[in-house]
This record gives sequence, structure tokens and C-alpha cells, in this order.
Amino acid sequence: MVDFFYIHSHLSLGWYMYDAEYRDIITKHSWRADKDGYARTNCPYHTYGRGKTITLHQFVWNLKNHRDPYSKDYQANDMVIDHIDMLKWNNCQWNLRVLARNINAGKITKYCGSYWHKTKRRWVAQIRWKRKSRHLGYFDTELESAHAYNQFIIDKRLNRALNNFPEE
Repeated sequence: MVDFFYIHSHLSLGWYMYDAEYRDIITKHSWRADKDGYARTNCPYHTYGRGKTITLHQFVWNLKNHRDPYSKDYQANDMVIDHIDMLKWNNCQWNLRVLARNINAGKITKYCGSYWHKTKRRWVAQIRWKRKSRHLGYFDTELESAHAYNQFIIDKRLNRALNNFPEE
């Protein structure tokens, strides 16, 4: 079961979705939209100090995992809470996961050596070989990028365990 609340501010406005089981604790807070479009609230001053805030998706993640709702200790390990469907307003617990910050920076891919290049809006194949990063090209699809990575592994006779398509 999900629930919604509406935020109207000069930065952003819209509906935010969260799990209804957390309604009591979420509605006790005053939420606002930040400049990036995330719902955000202040942490209790007496415990966390002045000016500390937390986003709704961080808050829900902590509640789901039975932790202090205002905790951000996963950030010390360079981890972030990510929306699986990439929708900032969908803060349901099934839509949240912890990812390394560098993985979250690009589009997630299921293939090794392939990632989405935001500015070029194309898939990139890349491999680390002999202590250097080797650019293998830009591609229109994720699959083409993965095949280019595989071809490099086969051509250089590298470890087959890294192969995206071992059956080929």
C-alpha cells in the first residue's frame, strides 16, 4: 500500500509517493523540495546539529532497515541510496537500493565493460588492461557495447571469466 503527499515550493512542486506503513512518522515532518527535486526535511536540531537535512528516500531506506531515520553512515563508504526506476518522487521501499557512488553516476548496465555516457547519449565500451583504461568505442545499444568488450577479451586472450557471453 502506498501513500502520497504534495509539495508546493518555489523550487519544485509535485506529488511524492512512499509506503503507507510509514505515514505516521513521515507526516510528523515538514517536507520541502530541494533544488534537485528531492523531498527533504530537517534533522532534529538537539541530536544532529544545525542545518542537517535528509531526503525522503534516505529516510525511508533507514526506516525499512530498522535504523536511525536520520542516519547517513552509508555515505562514509561512498555509497548512495538510488531510485531503481529513476523517478525522484517514487520513494517506496521496493524502489530503493544502495549503490556505490561511481556506479550511480552513470546508467546501470548488466554487462561488464559497458556504461551509458550522459553527454554523448551513447553506450561506451571500456576495459582496464595493462594498468590503463582502454576506450573501445561508442555504440547505439548496450548489447553492441558489450560485444565490443567481449571481442577485445577474445582478441587479447584475456581471462574468459570476464566474458559477457560465455556461450559464444
